Order: sequence, then C-alpha cells, then structure tokens
Amino acid sequence: MKPTLARIVFFVRDAATLAQWYRDVFGLTTKYDGLDQGWIELDAGDTCTLALHTLENPEPTLTEIAFAVNDVEATRQELIGKGVDMHDEVLTWRHYQYCKGKDPEGNVFQIINGA
Repeated sequence: MKPTLARIVFFVRDAATLAQWYRDVFGLTTKYDGLDQGWIELDAGDTCTLALHTLENPEPTLTEIAFAVNDVEATRQELIGKGVDMHDEVLTWRHYQYCKGKDPEGNVFQIINGA
C-alpha cells in the first residue's frame, strides 16, 4: 500500500484570518468551510489540503510546508511586495533552490523550485 498525502493540519489561533491570508498570498481556494466549528480546508494542490483548526492556545510547530514555484527569486520578490515575512536570500541545497517565509502566526513555509 502506498498512501497519498491528503491533508496538512495547522493548529492556529485564528483560522478565519489565516485562511484569508493564504487565499490572498498564495491564491489557495476554500475546499471546505467549517469555520463555525473552527475548521477550514484550503485546496493546496491535486491531492492535498491545508487545514486550519482554531485552538485557544496552539503549541508552536516545527513543521514546514513547501509550495513549488517556477521561479523562486521572482516569487520571493512578489511575496515581499505583499508584505510577507521572507528570508533575506534564496538558498541552494542539492538540486533545489528555496526560500523560507512565515505566515502571520509564525508557521514556516518554503517556496521551492519543483518538489
């Protein structure tokens, strides 16, 4: 059996505000809106959703999510232009170019060439 990654869940202070941020910044769309129950899922690709679940005091996470982009530096500049907290430079590791940033609640994400 080979499972398919279906969902990444971030436990956050404010799912509604953070969902709007991911829609505005990355163009994600709402797949399921359960905000009345503190839960929303955003379409994050062919088989995966980004779920945001509101908790009163969520624990910080060391998890990073990665968004594949065609041009890391151009995307980095676009995100900076939107006011996103981005690392100062594009880094290289093996055959990847990537750059890290943070969402408004401090969750770390990467933009990366390919995946």
